Amino acid sequence: MKRIAVKIGSNVLTRKDGTLDITRMSAITDQVAELHKRGWEVILISSGAHHQGGA
Repeated sequence: MKRIAVKIGSNVLTRKDGTLDITRMSAITDQVAELHKRGWEVILISSGAHHQGGA
């Protein structure tokens, strides 16, 4: 199995007003699912949860 690490920053996951960009998150999820289907192990690294105050 091939492995890839993808870092996604807070600015990618949020809108200008600071709210989560659900549409973009859905698109990223679809892309990760497609990579997984093609035999890739995807390691997603994000600082977005920290930006929203989550742990």
